[in-house]
Amino acid sequence: MNAQPNGTRARSAGATVAALAVTTSAVLSIAAAAPGTAQAAGSSQAGAACDVTVYTPPEITSLALSPGRVDVRTAPRKVAVSVGATDDDAGVSSVQVVLASPKGPGGKQSYAAATLTRSAGTATNGTFSGTATVSRWVVPGAWTVQSLFATDAHGAVEFMQTADVVAKGWPSRLSVVSTPDVAPPALSSLVLSPAKADSRAKAAKVHVTAKAADNLSGVSFVGVSITRAGGKSTLPALLRRTGGTARAGTWTGDVVVPRWVGSARWSVEATVMDAAVNLRGYTTKAIAAKRWTSAVPVVSGTDALAPTLSAVTLAPTRVDVTGGGASIRATASARDALSGVVSGRVTWTSPSGQQSVTVELSRTSGTPQSGTWAGKAEVNACAESGTWTPSAEVTDLAGNVREYAAAQAAAFAPSLVVVGRDALAVPAPDSTPDTTGDPTATVPEQGTEPGDPQGGGDNG
Repeated sequence: MNAQPNGTRARSAGATVAALAVTTSAVLSIAAAAPGTAQAAGSSQAGAACDVTVYTPPEITSLALSPGRVDVRTAPRKVAVSVGATDDDAGVSSVQVVLASPKGPGGKQSYAAATLTRSAGTATNGTFSGTATVSRWVVPGAWTVQSLFATDAHGAVEFMQTADVVAKGWPSRLSVVSTPDVAPPALSSLVLSPAKADSRAKAAKVHVTAKAADNLSGVSFVGVSITRAGGKSTLPALLRRTGGTARAGTWTGDVVVPRWVGSARWSVEATVMDAAVNLRGYTTKAIAAKRWTSAVPVVSGTDALAPTLSAVTLAPTRVDVTGGGASIRATASARDALSGVVSGRVTWTSPSGQQSVTVELSRTSGTPQSGTWAGKAEVNACAESGTWTPSAEVTDLAGNVREYAAAQAAAFAPSLVVVGRDALAVPAPDSTPDTTGDPTATVPEQGTEPGDPQGGGDNG
């Protein structure tokens, strides 16, 4: 189990996460629990017996920016960033900095980010350096250090915002001179052909041609999608520029319509973005108003039957995690007579229902219509002791999903027995009321939890 920081020095992570969502010059990721690992609700992963080590977050000791002013009217410019950071127990593993512009017209902001690497000292007391690139066409003015992160090898995080940097007396501002681009690009035409798609025998391609223009930073992205009536399925096409320039060009690509999606009318939507991250969206209604292709009729086969999963094996069926995590491997047979199986998973849930481990399956032999699927997962060191019960899910290409509740999955999937650290704990005192000599005392009646497994027609 990953160690958790003892508290947090973060002061409003939500604002920074929102900012990072639109940062285009860098991607800053925060570690999350990986698929296929035992999960817990809150801190109850293995009860009090699971001794989870607590780590202290790093400490940021200095910050420097150079230069303090950049002019990006003709080209992007780099800003050197240097941060001092210490961490006694695990060592600093990464440092990230995000710079943000003031708000421009319409509330638009621009960003520049840097992921720093150690340039001097040690992981426990070092200097971390890198560059943040300020692009052309950004919002000009007095930029600020919006956020500063330092993460140690155990995942503990030190987080600072502008006010924290200012309070330290460190440089917090960057003067940016720029010709801002705050107007979104536009499409001047949109054509999809053929007018009708037929995917009864094989997947069909619908070719998309769009003309897009932007007078400053230039078009960087054109995307078109078609959505089935009722909104159940959407198929995208990412176009690439095949003619002209970024400021006035032709963009083309294909929407691939798979088999077994049924016959229906699919509506068209589009999005265009420029290099300054200005976006313009086109709804189906707006496209129709311009007399562009706003809908594509699709003729396709229909697969309304869900696939089936059977013959699940598990190795091992008993794991001892008192000394650390353990791997499990599952195999299964999956069948679907028409569109074919595309994914499957088997989940084992702890006795309390608070933890689970999921094996994501991939086809290892056979065909999508009838194949063998297998996968691995890790039961972590803080898993709850006891017998974990199976459940399962399998999906076909047409989007049909069959779910097997515990009562159903027990017929074809084994249970998983876990010996965890809580098995080593001293048992809690017996809380059953003592009714000796007290004829009026009663023992509360234990309730039952009825189950009503739902079945469905087999496909295969």
